Amino acid sequence: MSIFTLTAYLPNHDWMAPRNWLRLATLAGAFAAVIANAPAAGAVFGFHDVSDPVKTLGWACNPTAAAPVRVLLYAEVDGALTLIDTQLADKRRDDLATVCAGTSHAFRFSDYARTPEGIALYGNTKPVRMHVFAETDQGQQLLGASPRPVSFVPVGLWDPGLSDGRWRTDFDNPLEGTAAAPLLLGDCQFQAALPGEVPLPVKPCRYGSIISPASNAASSAATWPLQSYWALIGNVEEAFDNPLCATGPPG
Repeated sequence: MSIFTLTAYLPNHDWMAPRNWLRLATLAGAFAAVIANAPAAGAVFGFHDVSDPVKTLGWACNPTAAAPVRVLLYAEVDGALTLIDTQLADKRRDDLATVCAGTSHAFRFSDYARTPEGIALYGNTKPVRMHVFAETDQGQQLLGASPRPVSFVPVGLWDPGLSDGRWRTDFDNPLEGTAAAPLLLGDCQFQAALPGEVPLPVKPCRYGSIISPASNAASSAATWPLQSYWALIGNVEEAFDNPLCATGPPG
């Protein structure tokens, strides 16, 4: 059975994304351009898919090596670069199998506020340019499509009188979670417990698939709204592996 929750969605904010499942931006044209212009074997390359006030994601790899590449996130304010965070690009993303040595080469910076430098971003009133670099033997290399501008100015509640009933499901792309836009599966802090079980820390998640046969996307609007709407989240994770209960992705 699906459990639905109605919650406010702030424009360009993704703070209610389903836990354990991470949104994967679909940039087919740009992705194809990166592949077409891929560097020689052994070189590191990748793509900076998205940056917004709560996350930055993309991928980076050495196409001839399975080992993950380290990526670094910088914020540019008034022409100066400040290191915000760094991590290994080791998240699973199945569509990377054709360009990387394996599928575990995606990254997601999803908590800017874990560092003092990240906390300071939310005090900026002007757009901040977010840069992602890959660490290589020759030094740091800027990823494709980087940098990306982000506004950290608070936007507030878009419908304070609760007079606009427009709603949609959470993912920006209605095809999210299907073969056209596979989800990016991140680490699970706890495995979902079955009846009679106790949740235990475990990695990876119980749910192994990131491609669903159908989408759960729905909206009350005639055209898919990209801002100023209420988000309807369908929590199907408990029944995700039961085809009689859920044919689409969680969220």
